[in-house]
Formats: sequence, C-alpha cells, structure tokens
Amino acid sequence: MDGTTLLPLIGIPIVVIGFALRFNPLLVVVVAGLATGLLVGMDFGMLLETFGEKFVNSRSLATFILILPVAFNKDASIDAGISYMHGQKVTFKEGPYEFSSEGKAWLYGMNFNYAF
Repeated sequence: MDGTTLLPLIGIPIVVIGFALRFNPLLVVVVAGLATGLLVGMDFGMLLETFGEKFVNSRSLATFILILPVAFNKDASIDAGISYMHGQKVTFKEGPYEFSSEGKAWLYGMNFNYAF
C-alpha cells in the first residue's frame, strides 16, 4: 500500500489535531472535510453541494451568508451582507396536543466604516 491510497484519510489526523489544540469544532470538521474531498478528486462545486446537502439534512437550521466589503479608499469602506436562514419543519406531540414550527428569514445589512 503506497502513500497515495492513504492520502484521503488526511481528515482523521486533522480532526484529532484540531480537537487536541481545542480549535472550533465546526471549523475543524469543515477543514477536514474539504481536505478529504479535494484529495479524493471532488471538484470544489461538487464538494460545496455535498456539504450543503448533508448540513441541511442533519441540522434544524441552515444558514447562508454573503458579505461583500467594498473599499473606497484606505479610510472608508462599506460592508453589505445578506443572510438566509431556513429551519426544518418540526412536529412533536405532548399528551393530546400536537405542536409544529418552521422558520424562514432573509436578513439584510449594510455598514459604513470610516477611520478618523
């Protein structure tokens, strides 16, 4: 067995080292997944699609965030952001009662920054 067949297993030591150094768990898992996916030959678009699909299927809230910074000069800039959140429909029973909820939201924001 040569090293190239073991290369896709790079995600395992990334997770172990990341957790040992007490990094953010979500960041560690995402980096390990990206490294593994890229090493097995997935293109970046397919990798992001797989991440999104697995995240939405396993979480009750999916969030998409886009932030666009625009600098006018070294002292002035504008940050514009859009965020979309989609919650799964959840239904549960408690005795004779049944409850359900689901949520969706678009959030927009803009910020002007100026250094004096």
